[in-house]
Amino acid sequence: MNDHGRYLPVALNLARLAGRGCVVVGGGREAEFKASVLANFGAAPLIVSPEVTEGLAEMEEAGDVEIRREVYGEAAIAGAGLVVAATDDEEVNARVARDARAAGATVNVVDDAGESDFIAMALARAGDITVAVTTGGASPAFASALRDRIQKLLDAGYAEHLEFFAAVRNMLMGVTVDFRQRVRIWRELSAAGLLETLERDGRQPARELVRRVVEKHVSLSATGLDSLPK
Repeated sequence: MNDHGRYLPVALNLARLAGRGCVVVGGGREAEFKASVLANFGAAPLIVSPEVTEGLAEMEEAGDVEIRREVYGEAAIAGAGLVVAATDDEEVNARVARDARAAGATVNVVDDAGESDFIAMALARAGDITVAVTTGGASPAFASALRDRIQKLLDAGYAEHLEFFAAVRNMLMGVTVDFRQRVRIWRELSAAGLLETLERDGRQPARELVRRVVEKHVSLSATGLDSLPK
C-alpha cells in the first residue's frame, strides 16, 4: 500500500470536540466550501481572513459562521480542536499546520495531503445517510465523480429505505432481549433480501418478510408489526 492509502475513514462527532471549536483559515472559494461542509454538519466554524467571499459573508449573516477579518496569527487558533488551512499561500498554510499541531489540534491543509492529519472526503448525502468516498489523496477528481454516481443512487429512494430499516431496528429492540439474537435476525433479513424487497416490491412485502423472519425467533404481536412504515 502506498502512502496515499494510509487513511482510516472515520465519522467525527463535531459535538464531542469538548468545547474546542473549528477554525478555517482563508476566505476564498475553497475556504467557503470547507466552511459550508462543517456548517452542514452542525459546526459553526470561525473564519480567519482579511477578505472573504460573498458566500462566506452570507453565511455570517445567517449565523452559520463567525468571521474575523484579519491576517492570520497564531492566537486565532488558540483552543481550537479542528483547523483547516485553506489560503492560497502555501507558506501560510504550512505555518497554520505547524501552529495547529503545536496547539494540539487536528489539521487539514487544502490540496496538501502530506501536511494534513486528515483529508476531506467527497460526500454523498440523502436524509440521515452519508456516504464518504476517498482515494487516499490519489485523485480527488475521481472521488468526486464516484460520489456523483452514489448520489444518484441515494436520490432514488434510499432515505425512505433507511426509515424502514430504522423502524425494524426499533421494533427488534422492543421484542428481543438478547443482542446475539438480534444479530442473527438481521443476518437472516439480509440473506433474505430485505433491501432488495423494498426496492423491487415496496413496503408491504417487506413487512411480510420481516414478520416471517422475526417469528422464527420471537413472538411478534400485531402491535409490533404495525410499528413498521406502510
